[in-house]
Parts: sequence; C-alpha cells; structure tokens
Amino acid sequence: MGAFTSVVGDAGITVAHESDIAITSGNSLTVSATLEAAKQAVIKMGAKDLTKGKVMIIGATGPIGSICSRLLAQAIFDVVLVSIEPERLIDLKRTIQEETPGANVTIATKADGLLGDCDLIVTATSAFGQRIVDISQCKPGAVVCDVARPADINKAEADLRPDVLVIESGEVLIPGDIDFGYNIGLPPKTAYALPGRDGAAGDGRAI
Repeated sequence: MGAFTSVVGDAGITVAHESDIAITSGNSLTVSATLEAAKQAVIKMGAKDLTKGKVMIIGATGPIGSICSRLLAQAIFDVVLVSIEPERLIDLKRTIQEETPGANVTIATKADGLLGDCDLIVTATSAFGQRIVDISQCKPGAVVCDVARPADINKAEADLRPDVLVIESGEVLIPGDIDFGYNIGLPPKTAYALPGRDGAAGDGRAI
C-alpha cells in the first residue's frame, strides 16, 4: 500500500479486511527493511552485542523516523532524536520513555556536536540539498543508514570517510519472477519499499 492509501480504501483498512493476504503500508515495509539493513551493517562493522552503543535518528518525528526511533530505543536503550520540530520531539521522547522505561533519550534540533558519540545514524529526512550529516564528525566504525531521498550523504562525501560505512536503505528484493513492465532505474527484481511522492519528507528507499 503506497501514498494513496489515505484516499483509497480507508488508509488500507478496507483492503485489509477484504484481502486473504497480509497488507502493509509502504511506511511499515520501509521501517522493517531499514532496521534489518542497519542491523546487518552494524554486524559487518564488527558489533558483537547489538544492545550496546548509541543510535541517532535524524528526521525522528517523521513517519519513518518516529517508528524507527521507538523500535531502536527498545533494542539499544540509548537514542538521540533529531528533528526541526521541537514540540513533536518532546512528545516522541515522552512516548518512548513510556514504552521503554529506562531508555536514555536525548533530543536536539541539530545533529552537530552529537554525531561523534553515535555508533549508528539513521537519516530519514529529505534535505533538498541541505547538509544534514557532517560525516567528518562521525566516529570511526560508525554506520550511516541513509533512508532519505534525495540522499542526505552523496558518494563524494562518503568517500572522504572510508572508516565509516554509509548504506542506502530503502530498496527491497521482490521474490519470484517479477516484471515491472518498465525500467525504474533499479537492479532486476528490486523495488522501492515506499512508493510515495518523489522528494516527500520521510519517503525513503528501503534496502
């Protein structure tokens, strides 16, 4: 279910009731794929205990970032939430602390100054050319999971820090023999997890 679920089928509820198969939204699929990609990337960088460390979510109050924040807080307990919406940040922090007692939640409107302490950075906001992540501030061995489209970190910036793993999250492999009927610019059998509006904040590609 994609960007028009709020218009067609009562946000997917009617379709889910009438369908014999499980129905999910693009947001749900994107979050699931993003967190799995982040997990595999952190393991690749040598992490042994996935409950240790600190994670930053940039764009934390968006549709993708907020769910990532809540789930990551349950797994890691030490999260930094970054958003340009302070009131929603406070609400999200309160929600996380209610859901996950003991979670250490830091909130900020900018990532600068906090990046160097984080082992995983999930960026889920569309910056439209603005610099959201200064990769030079990242700690060695950190993982940056870039869900944003357009991407928040381009290849040239990533190449400056070979000791930091930058992955583009947001694409999924489709099982079976699939033909989209046209070239969408991705490898065979690969699709965007969230079929949303180009450039919309929070619309990520799922890995």
